[in-house]
Amino acid sequence: MKKFTIKSHVLIVTFFVAALLSNNSFSNVPDTLHVVEDVFVSQCSTWEIPKGTVVLFHGYFNINIEGNIIAEGTEDEPIIFTATDTLGIYDTYKPGGGWNGIRLNGRSESEAIFKHCIFEFSKVSSADYIEGGALRIIGPKKAIIENSVFRHNYAYTKGGAIYVYDTEAVIKNCLFHNNTVQTFDNSIYAYGGAVFMMKSNVEIAWSEFYNNFSEGIGGAVAIEEANPTIYNCIINANDAPLGGGIGVLRADSDGVISNNLITNNTAMFFGGGIAFIDASVVIANNNIMNNYAGYGGGLYFFEGSAPKFFNNIIRNNTSYPNQINQIFIWDVNSAPDFYNNNLEGGLEGMQGGAIGEAFLGSFENNIDEDPLFEETDFWFELNSESPCINAGYEFSDELGVFEFDLLGNPRIKGERIDIGVFEFQIIDEDVSIFDFEDLAGNNELKVNVFPNPFANYVHLEFNNSSKSSVANVRLYDAVMNELLYFRINLNVGRNTIPYSFGNKPSGVYFLRVEVDGNERIIKLIKK
Repeated sequence: MKKFTIKSHVLIVTFFVAALLSNNSFSNVPDTLHVVEDVFVSQCSTWEIPKGTVVLFHGYFNINIEGNIIAEGTEDEPIIFTATDTLGIYDTYKPGGGWNGIRLNGRSESEAIFKHCIFEFSKVSSADYIEGGALRIIGPKKAIIENSVFRHNYAYTKGGAIYVYDTEAVIKNCLFHNNTVQTFDNSIYAYGGAVFMMKSNVEIAWSEFYNNFSEGIGGAVAIEEANPTIYNCIINANDAPLGGGIGVLRADSDGVISNNLITNNTAMFFGGGIAFIDASVVIANNNIMNNYAGYGGGLYFFEGSAPKFFNNIIRNNTSYPNQINQIFIWDVNSAPDFYNNNLEGGLEGMQGGAIGEAFLGSFENNIDEDPLFEETDFWFELNSESPCINAGYEFSDELGVFEFDLLGNPRIKGERIDIGVFEFQIIDEDVSIFDFEDLAGNNELKVNVFPNPFANYVHLEFNNSSKSSVANVRLYDAVMNELLYFRINLNVGRNTIPYSFGNKPSGVYFLRVEVDGNERIIKLIKK
């Protein structure tokens, strides 16, 4: 049996009771930790959870951390927090169903660490913590969350998966899906289907959000009085009445939201992609496309909101009843600025109470042209004739845009930055490509692909220890027909790049990766 670091007498009691359960019908696996009552980690204690551990809750119990927690799994041996019974988990008004989350309380400034963890079937209700379905982080406590999955978690008011207040947190290479925040009470608002942050500095990077729901604002993420840095994420198919993808409230900060795909999100009322309420941040090099709302299919502005938009592609968004509409500005005090965007309909296509002569924002060097994508189903890479190439804001290096695009390529490749998520890459003519049948495969190439099996997206993770390199990536079907080819610029160290194969049918595929003469074939299964 694996060793657990235990430094609290309360923990000793809990795990002693858990040991009595080890021979019952639930599990005889030595790496399963059975939780049968609330767990408390005191201020001077640290709980270290070994890789491969399943933390199994036999009831509506929580983990309360006043000291610290370190949960570091691996890709092959993740740490799983789950529950034996989920009956009634959807009802956030009542306690019970699932487990009751992890509470990181503001007693110390040490960093809680969660790596390669899975959080599922956790819930907070109106009768207990109300915020943060799986994790509730209160300053000065800090947290690092990497390579983790949050799924099927519920909260009553804020943060279906994660709630962050008055502190700092880093969230990287994570997957959030099917998380929910809902109150069942029209007098109480709900914020952030997956993540909610308030009065905090939160970095969210290389992560994916889909099928998350908020009963109020921010289907995936809600930001209130916070300083967000959100980059290289996929925010797709989330839902909320306001801000189907992201909701930003009362945030007048230097926060930058850049290099994100914000697509296919829905809002019953306002702002299918992003809704702003008394908020001003920088929005740069995003693709805000194919979203839907009652008003403002792409963007919605209210109560004096004045964010600044640079180098975004804002197109193909719709509003009720199925009309093309990118932007709705409610009030004359809202004055967003637009510089070097590709905005469908331009200034004339905006709707609301602050359009035409009533529009008080800046509108400079924007275009309204077909972006000419290589692929239009989801990924939206630019082809060589795109008007978005070298058409970005001249001083984009001063904006805080993340230095690599969503494929990991350098953000400025030509004369100036491109418009949109992807920087057009010139492929050298002398790139050497080998025939598939000559390929033996080489395990020396350190590349992982996750999740596998997958539904729509996979993440390619490279550990490039020696020098900057180029990865040539090809996708084949089960009978070895080449379906796709692309290149990725790799930096020294770990590189994690998400990629969409969502338009491909279910089945078996093979991914061939070549870096510096080393090649590897990875079998993929699309669900």
